[in-house]
Amino acid sequence: MWQHGVLGIFVVRGQEMTRLSWGLGVRLWVTALLCVIAAPTLQAAEIKNLYQARVMVPDQGRESRAQAFSQALAQVVIKVTGQIDAPAREGVRIAMQKPDVLVSRYDYRKINAGDSDQANRQPGFMLDVSFNRVAVNKLLHDNRLPLWGDNRPETLIWVASEEHGGRQMLGAESPSTVVTALQNASDQWGVPLLYPLLDVEDSLSLSMAELWGLFPAPVVQASGRYGVDPVLAMRVYSSGPGKVSGRVMFTFRGQVFNEDINDVTMDMFTSRALSLVASRLAAFYAILSDGSSEYPLRLQVNAVNDVHDYAGLLRYLENLTAVRTVMPVRVKGDTLTLDLVIDGSPEQVDAEISLDRNLARAYPAWPATPQEPSMVEPIRRPDLYYVWQK
Repeated sequence: MWQHGVLGIFVVRGQEMTRLSWGLGVRLWVTALLCVIAAPTLQAAEIKNLYQARVMVPDQGRESRAQAFSQALAQVVIKVTGQIDAPAREGVRIAMQKPDVLVSRYDYRKINAGDSDQANRQPGFMLDVSFNRVAVNKLLHDNRLPLWGDNRPETLIWVASEEHGGRQMLGAESPSTVVTALQNASDQWGVPLLYPLLDVEDSLSLSMAELWGLFPAPVVQASGRYGVDPVLAMRVYSSGPGKVSGRVMFTFRGQVFNEDINDVTMDMFTSRALSLVASRLAAFYAILSDGSSEYPLRLQVNAVNDVHDYAGLLRYLENLTAVRTVMPVRVKGDTLTLDLVIDGSPEQVDAEISLDRNLARAYPAWPATPQEPSMVEPIRRPDLYYVWQK
């Protein structure tokens, strides 16, 4: 029968519809069409440094480098999984004792005490470490840790800061330590940020009092123009020498999460804020490679017009985090049907696909009037429908 899946997608299981279920199929077809039309636009960014980390070291000695490699691996594991406690897994802890085998390259950069971007840091070196992607992914798989791909949704961020007795909203170009710390935390957690324009329309949609109060309704409403679902709002103020306090609110898929953060450094404040974002997004997008799929997920893709489209589509699907194997089933005109062996759920596959513009979500053709039962084995219908747009 036909079942209505998440995000208005038809999920088809079993045999063809009977006469008794035809009316239900029509109603679900209409529902799917309306959901596709109303689906929000997502913006995504590819994280280029997902398997890279940066650690400060006092010298270029072997002992300092070994410790830095271990710290860098922990950073990468957290960034790839979205889980702050992932390095505590026994297998990961063992790997952190001898991380050299996972390192693909490393470089030193001299730090001077007077560097403007290295305030309050002692002279030394910054060690940039790159890890082997395949080896790290195997480590995560062997320890039953999820994998969050490098194509990630942008999070719209609203910042209210109280400095020198006044409050202000901060944008991407604002000369503030908050913005600098947020950029560092964005790199640390692999969470791409999108700042509002803070133009007249924004000022009319969201007042300083509403942002400072972190009221969900006006924040979400003001965010609507940006077409972004993950939204982070925060207020932050000085609470002592070198310390800040505040509160963060994160909304995603209709849920609201809050956290108070008190008497910490600015770097710690922004890191904890984006830790909240990363953990919630990873819970939805990250894939646990556990072989849980009982049978292949069937896709039908239209507008596959030539051999270049065919090769491009297969290459795109094979690179999805949740997909293990892609098997073309049949071609009819410009329509290609494929079976995917996946990890995770069909909803997670669709969620990852929705992060870019290569495949546009579609809907099945109007359900045909059911025929009389026959002895012929019915053709399995697709689970998900798309249009190739490359």
